[in-house]
Amino acid sequence: MKKIALFVPLCLCALLGAKAQDSLQVAPDDDSFKARGGRLATELNVNPFQGSLSLNNAVNQIKVRYFLSDGVALRLAFTASTLKNDVSRSVPYSQNPIRQDQSRRTTTAGVNLGLERHFRGTRRLSPYVGAEVTFTSKSSSEEIKTDFSTTKIKGAWQTSLGTSGFEYVERGFTRYGLNVISGFDFYMARHFYLGYEFAFGLASTQYKDVDVNTLYTSNPPPINPSPGMSLKTDEKSFTAGPALLNGIRIGYVF
Repeated sequence: MKKIALFVPLCLCALLGAKAQDSLQVAPDDDSFKARGGRLATELNVNPFQGSLSLNNAVNQIKVRYFLSDGVALRLAFTASTLKNDVSRSVPYSQNPIRQDQSRRTTTAGVNLGLERHFRGTRRLSPYVGAEVTFTSKSSSEEIKTDFSTTKIKGAWQTSLGTSGFEYVERGFTRYGLNVISGFDFYMARHFYLGYEFAFGLASTQYKDVDVNTLYTSNPPPINPSPGMSLKTDEKSFTAGPALLNGIRIGYVF
């Protein structure tokens, strides 16, 4: 609540300051607050209800807009992230502990490309509609080394369920989508704006196969060794519906 209480007065102060600047320096028919053709814009997100500041959409992408003209903007968003997790532990095995080294990796890359049509609105308000196509790819892998074996997993991370076997999480996938967008920019000062955006989106996700291969290094090998396996599920999912793409967008124009 404290963060919300601080955020609201700051917005009011910025609005009053922008209003004063408008009345002193800008003629009534001057739209120079807004981005013009040939300008580049980018933004961050703030969510006062969660007290968080982030990049500008749900998958933590960096977004830029290039204004082809005063009313048309090309939008490009992209992300590339890697998560690494290395753990070493001693695992009870019979009456003798063994060492286990676990190395996990996942990489996600994505791009959104689209077009916006901005309407006249007011001197400060720039409403727009648009559309974008999306592509995201995620890969996952894991390597587990013990005193007598090395297990390599491609396509997911392996999690033990005790006597029930294993579960595979952080599945790799390929996703294609389409978003129809509506939003607005409200310019608090020249080339500085707050905004909001929502969309109706379609997305199709194809999950990658999970391959598990174990190489036994002990001599002699253990009795009844576990063979390698490939989990070919041909698993797909399709989603459709409205979504808020961002929190409150804070942007600026170059």
